[in-house]
Amino acid sequence: MFRCAKMKRYKNAKDCFSGESLGALIVVIFLLFFGIRNIKNFGKPFCDFFEAKINFQELTKETQNAYLSNFSAKNIFVDLNGLFVRIIGKHVSNKAILLDNGMLTQNFPKVDLQDKAERTICFSNELEKRGVKFIYVQVPTKMDLNNEMFGNIHSNNMVSFGNKNADELVDLLLQGGIEVL
Repeated sequence: MFRCAKMKRYKNAKDCFSGESLGALIVVIFLLFFGIRNIKNFGKPFCDFFEAKINFQELTKETQNAYLSNFSAKNIFVDLNGLFVRIIGKHVSNKAILLDNGMLTQNFPKVDLQDKAERTICFSNELEKRGVKFIYVQVPTKMDLNNEMFGNIHSNNMVSFGNKNADELVDLLLQGGIEVL
């Protein structure tokens, strides 16, 4: 006789586990396996914390950085996430947008670029004082100028300001006397 969590008596162990509980058990074992496998990522941050080299806030940041950058089988989880998103038919996940043509991009919000332009101009002036030529090269975003690549996502009022932000920054830098490609 076997006793399960609900303290019922069963004739054999197979009757104790339903399909749901067996699936949950497999998931728990899977998570424990990867948790134990990745325990090495916590060593240095915790040692630094216990030796009073870092505070608790720094501990959480260091632990998160170590865990995310050295996570075993990270690519497998990224691929599983992509598969899940594709199966359920979502076009937006983790700030990444799947376009109708299969490309991935992200939604760039409108930002104030005055401060960034001023800092870039100051940096250019410092380099000029040292005799170093500064040329700003703007990397283009994937989005076309009219946001037509969003397709059916465009109907959800998702407008990317990637190109508009870049154009505004380039204009501010040109006004500040910076050479831009």
